[in-house]
Amino acid sequence: MALARAVREAATVPVAAVGLLTTPREFEEVLAEGAADAVFVGREFLRDRMLVRRAAVELGASMEWPDQYRMARFAGAIP
Repeated sequence: MALARAVREAATVPVAAVGLLTTPREFEEVLAEGAADAVFVGREFLRDRMLVRRAAVELGASMEWPDQYRMARFAGAIP
């Protein structure tokens, strides 16, 4: 985050933080602190295809299941 913050302070363009960010709380912290304008989490999406839904749950947001997935929900699924 230190590099992203330094670049953001010196540059006049939006800056994204990348690498070693793996949890929704870390993503939120980077953005809330103003260390970067965006967080790129490509590797984490490769590890966890439900990353957005998990992040919503962990950060207290709610999401609707897309229509095409409602029939596929199972007991114990991420809300």
